[in-house]
Amino acid sequence: MTKVELLRYSGNVAQIASISEKSFVRGKARGMSTYELRTGSGLEFSLLPDKCLDIHELRYKGRNIAFLAKTGLVGPAYGYPLENEFDVYWTAGMLYTCGLSNIGTDCRDENGRYQPIHGRIGMTPSEQSSARAYWEGDNYKLEARALTRESVLGQQNLSLSRKVSSELGSSSLSIEDTISNDEATPARYMLLYHFNFGYPFICEDTKLLFPAEGAAVEPRTESARPGLATWGRMDGPVDEKAEEVFFHHPIADANGLVTVKLENRGLGIGVALSYTTKTLPVLSQWKSQRSGEYVLGIEPGTTTLRGRADEGKDGRLRELKAFASESHSLSLSFYDI
Repeated sequence: MTKVELLRYSGNVAQIASISEKSFVRGKARGMSTYELRTGSGLEFSLLPDKCLDIHELRYKGRNIAFLAKTGLVGPAYGYPLENEFDVYWTAGMLYTCGLSNIGTDCRDENGRYQPIHGRIGMTPSEQSSARAYWEGDNYKLEARALTRESVLGQQNLSLSRKVSSELGSSSLSIEDTISNDEATPARYMLLYHFNFGYPFICEDTKLLFPAEGAAVEPRTESARPGLATWGRMDGPVDEKAEEVFFHHPIADANGLVTVKLENRGLGIGVALSYTTKTLPVLSQWKSQRSGEYVLGIEPGTTTLRGRADEGKDGRLRELKAFASESHSLSLSFYDI
């Protein structure tokens, strides 16, 4: 429909598609706010400006897609990154951003500073955020933005500028990030997009469709090596089963994109995660079939998960020159099968 045609049926577009802001008043999420978006196609998701605008819950046509950890939603006031605390405050959600100083294993960096598992940015409130729904011609746009900073006196001053957007009638969302070095000296950074898919979308019916090109897969640990034969499928939950992590190095298509698809024919739902490999060359796969922690993580990133210390020694950290920026683009698209 055109804008005029739609407005003849609905004088308030919010009955079809909208962005609304809400606040949490209980538990460890107390004081946090959320932007809740509905596109009218069955795609509904929530964004967390108090956690760098990450995606918390996501549903498509009433079906849950995301994995939510049993810790529940934990705000920054109750989960500052400290040694041996990651599994206490990590809430997962559809997207948990990792970085900017570290991803993977915790370590001591080149300055002797402790770098927690998966860094601090995912537990950092945005210093600026906004959301709006607006007409652009005949398209009704839904958009949220946030600016989150990770800085240390006398050292780095990095910022993450994020836009998450969709539109009326759409079954997809896009994420556009810009990492900026707001310092007069070069800065090195790491970044991982920790997408977490959960039940009922993830189950024995789920099929993993990774790009055929560059299909070589390597285990993160020797204990995960036996799982190479079954990395591409999910079996049922097993009590106390250890997690498995694998690294993929897919080759981009002619447009510079890699697309990973997950399909659940029992639910009739498919999802495609697309991203650019120029700045995100490594694809980590987290496979947990442990009872109560049943999740599949698909994680494009700048490096593997050995942590800043080891990746830095091998020269694998991305470097931004003084006052330079670098952009990353990703999308999640849902479809019926």
